[in-house]
Formats: sequence, C-alpha cells, structure tokens
Amino acid sequence: METDQTHTNAARISMETNIPKRTDVIEAIRNRVCATMGFTLTSHEAVAVSLAATAPRDREAVFGMLLNNMQAKVAARSPDSVAPTDAEWEFIFGKAAMTVRDGGLGNFTKETTFSDYHKQLEAALRCSLMEAQSKVAWAKPLTKAACYLALHSEDTESRVAACLRGIVRADSRRLDDVRSTVEDGEVDHMLLAKVVLSIAKSIVP
Repeated sequence: METDQTHTNAARISMETNIPKRTDVIEAIRNRVCATMGFTLTSHEAVAVSLAATAPRDREAVFGMLLNNMQAKVAARSPDSVAPTDAEWEFIFGKAAMTVRDGGLGNFTKETTFSDYHKQLEAALRCSLMEAQSKVAWAKPLTKAACYLALHSEDTESRVAACLRGIVRADSRRLDDVRSTVEDGEVDHMLLAKVVLSIAKSIVP
C-alpha cells in the first residue's frame, strides 16, 4: 500500500530528474552560440562569448579580444541571441553555482585593477552581505567575478540578486549608483575579457 512517504519520495525523485545537469546547460549555451554565429567554437570559447554578450555597451570590444575579426563581427550582429538566459545565469551563478577548477578566478579577484570594484560592491551590498546565504556566496571568487560582470549588464540588480540569493532593498539604490559609475566611466575591456575567460575556464568541465 502506498504511503505519504512513498508519494513524497516519488515527488522528490521527479524534481531531481528535472534539475538540469551542468554539462547540459554548458552544451545548450555552446550549441546556441555556434548555431547563431555559424562557427564551431569550443565550450570554453562559447561560454566566454556568451558571458561577454551580457555587457551591451562593451561587448563588441570584448568580442574583438576573444574572437578573430570575422567571428567578432558575426557575434556583434546577434549578441542577445548568444547571451545567457536568466535561467542559465541563475544556474551558473546561483544556488547551484560551482567551479570545476580555479581557472584564474582566484588571481583575478586579487588584482589591483579589480580591487576598486570589489570595494564598491561590498560597500553597496553591505546589508545583503550580512545575510548568511549571501555572505557564504560572496566568499566565492566566482560570485565576485559574476557581480562585477553584472555591473555591465542592463539588469544589474536581478543578476546580482541571483548570485547572492537575494538583495536587501536598502542596497538597491547603492548598487544602482555603482552601476551608473561604471557606465559613465571608462571601461577596462581587457579586465572584462579576462573575467569572462576566467569564469569559462572555471565552470566548463
């Protein structure tokens, strides 16, 4: 006879089988990027290009650093098609976030060129970082790199919230001020290229 526990276990198994695997998410991004561009790229290259596409004001310059001239021009024609979806961003940087190797993220977050952004983000997110889950997430180099990348996107708050498992409302205005400072300043495209490459090397099996 079936019990409540049986139904509970069945529901849990059903939920677990519907959770996407890391390899499936990475492969979906690679397939979409390659199909959109009409070129064959490695998973590392495709993920880096996809992440670069999240920075609308700077992606063409970063594409030029990641790809050859012809590939960069093609990527610039349909950047929104190659960018990660909200669900993909959530999977890569949210609760299920994990790295398979360092990939350079540890060194990236210690660079002097990144330190100013690091300080600005910590100051802006000071209330959120008092929350246990956010504090644990922020300790990871992957989260810090993703939040830096999110500063260059058009939906900074929701992207950062996905990384930190939420944002305290009091931090929203300060975060927007940091985003505006980045938008109005001179963007370090070399640093952006380095962060997307480091993330890709760190998360792609």
